Formats: sequence, structure tokens, C-alpha cells
Amino acid sequence: LIPGMLLDPSPDFRRDAVQRLIEQAVSANGDQAVQLYATAMTGAVHEDQVRKIATALKTAGEEVDIPRHFGFLTQWKIIGPFDNKDGKGFSIAYPPETKIDLSAEYDGQLGKVKWESITTEDDYGVLDIGKQIENYKGSLMYSTATWRSEQDQSVEIRLGTPNAWKLWVNGELVFEREEYHRGTRLDQYKVPVSLKAGPNTILMKVCQNEQEQSWAQRYQFQLRVCDRSGAAVLPVTQSAASPAPQKEIR
Repeated sequence: LIPGMLLDPSPDFRRDAVQRLIEQAVSANGDQAVQLYATAMTGAVHEDQVRKIATALKTAGEEVDIPRHFGFLTQWKIIGPFDNKDGKGFSIAYPPETKIDLSAEYDGQLGKVKWESITTEDDYGVLDIGKQIENYKGSLMYSTATWRSEQDQSVEIRLGTPNAWKLWVNGELVFEREEYHRGTRLDQYKVPVSLKAGPNTILMKVCQNEQEQSWAQRYQFQLRVCDRSGAAVLPVTQSAASPAPQKEIR
């Protein structure tokens, strides 16, 4: 039964089928090994297996697009910092929560702020605010991207972040968590959402606190779109340039 479970809705069954192919590939050589690894990749949804397969394929000279494989959003518009001293900013609705206007300029924590383009080249979609921009202590940032769907569909938005955060889809708050520096990992949070046909606006609010310990300095997130098995659901196009018009956020 296991060979037929490579694309099973259950990630656990997929894992067994992928592992079987990996073991066969390890014992094979040349083109046969590459083909086995490539086939295994089509069903792989677990990070450890994807890393193992990707390493083997790259060693063999094959190109591997890990962000696309997982469905990570890598292109964003970002604005900030806004004030989060004493954690007060988590509950404050700064202007991007009410309306996303990419041409607007607002009063931020350190002066005027406006939307800027930002891209991550990390294989696992990590947008590292602290390193790519600055680790503003006691601040928060907003990031937005457009995800274009071929049809109305239910998906999961999965994300990882060590920071406090809120997530909106098409203007509606779908989940939030006010907790800092509990660690982070791939698919740390799984949020079921409904997407409409056409452009869908995703908005992330990521908050950093004022702790000075070395383990409390990460200011980042990663976000992807997938089905319940963890397999990527890809957009028609992926761009952060023109978020869809949205109703007032509530």
C-alpha cells in the first residue's frame, strides 16, 4: 500500500511513501537515484525529508526551488516601525489595520514611514526584519502581500515566528497570538482560511518587545499557503505590488 500513498491527504502516510523512495535512492546510482529523489520530492511535506532530498538533488547538479515547493510567500511590502513600547502596540489599530494604502505615509515610531518592497531569498521563506531592516526594540511592523487564487477555495496559512503577531486575510482578522520569544519553527501555526477567486490580501502584524537577552533578539516570520496535508497551494501569480481592495478590517 505504501507506494500508493505518495500524494495521500495524510502527511503521515505521505512520510512513509517518501521515506521508502529515499531509501531506494540511497541504494541507487546516477540517473536512477536522481529520478527516485525527484519522485520523492513530489510528495514530501516534512522539513527534514525535504532538506535531505534537496541536498541530494543539488549535489547531483539538479535545481531545487524549495520556496516554491513549500508555497512560501517571499515578496512583501513592509511598513514601520510603529510603537510597541511596553507591549502597548499589539492592541493599537495603526492605519494599515484599517486600510492598506501603499501610497500613504504615516507617523511611525521614529518619524514618517511608508511602504517599501522587501524580498527574502531564504529557502524557507524567512523574512528577517531584524537583519534585513533593523531590530527595532519595542516596535511593530506590518507586511502585506497579494495571493491570487484561480478559484474560491479553502487552504491553510501556515507560519512561524518568535514574535507576537496578528494575521488578516481580505480585511478580516483570522488569528492572533500575543506571546514573545517562545521559539519558532516551520508550520508553528496553522490557520484555516477561505480564499476567493482572484486577488486576496494578506496582512501580517509582527511585534517585537524590549527584552535584551541574546535569545530574545529574533524579529522575523515565515508564511506559506498549503492544503491540509502540507502540500503547497500555488497562486496564479505571486506579487506584493498591488494588494486587492479590501473592506474595513474588523
